[in-house]
Amino acid sequence: MVLLRKRAVWTALLIGSSFTLVGCGTGHYEDQYSKTLQQEEAESPYTALYSPTEVPDSPFKIRVPRIFHSAFGVDSPHPDDYQGDLINERRLLPMVKLPGFQRTFEGKYNRVERNEEQPYYFYLAAGPIGKTDQEKAQWGSRIAMVQAALKKKIPETTDWTDVEVNSLDGQPRKWKRVVAKGLQQFFFRRNNSKADTTEPGILILNLLQEDNYFLIVGWRISDTLAKEVPLGAQGELALRTVTIGEFKPAATAAGDTDKKTDKASGAKPTVGQPANEKPTEKKTP
Repeated sequence: MVLLRKRAVWTALLIGSSFTLVGCGTGHYEDQYSKTLQQEEAESPYTALYSPTEVPDSPFKIRVPRIFHSAFGVDSPHPDDYQGDLINERRLLPMVKLPGFQRTFEGKYNRVERNEEQPYYFYLAAGPIGKTDQEKAQWGSRIAMVQAALKKKIPETTDWTDVEVNSLDGQPRKWKRVVAKGLQQFFFRRNNSKADTTEPGILILNLLQEDNYFLIVGWRISDTLAKEVPLGAQGELALRTVTIGEFKPAATAAGDTDKKTDKASGAKPTVGQPANEKPTEKKTP
């Protein structure tokens, strides 16, 4: 609909130009019009993502989907916690410990008819792989253990498989991916109280290994919520935005300098969105 409106505006401008610019054909304007439409069509999906975020302990940057409302580190507080402490099942990936864990992003979908705020997640982990043969072998063992631990908890878990992702800079990057489908535990709020449920869901972990560093990007959502929230599509878009630059230690990486902001909202200031926006809402049909 937006593109249709813009097409109409451009058409009107072209018509007007044909009367005022005597001697100039419309070919140039039509070419510009076509290029503009192509550019808008190419860029429009990425408006659903935040600006690039530096991933601590790595040279990577990524754009996180805007459907997430909170970001947590290992020791982050959470505004929903009545005990004053964020339970690890929400702060961390509950089924397996990710090496180099950096952030968990949490989104909430408000099911008004059930008075529930159900969560979905996006995970970032990163760090050095090592340069020696021994360090690389140890890293290979750690990644194999992640897949094995997942398969033990969720039998329908794939092996690490190769996936090629075309980045926005035009460079195809080789990722590895593991997919776990099956019963998973989700913690949420029901009638302003803590609750949890075990239901079918999907976890996807993507692993990039470049310049002796690794980046893990993952997302998790229940099958029921996946019908309402486009997490899979936006996760794939986020993978395309990954760039590699200069290494930034965790202590000086963006989002790690303002501890007051982190304590107040449960979110690092430039990593994702502070926990002060309303969750996505579904009204009763």
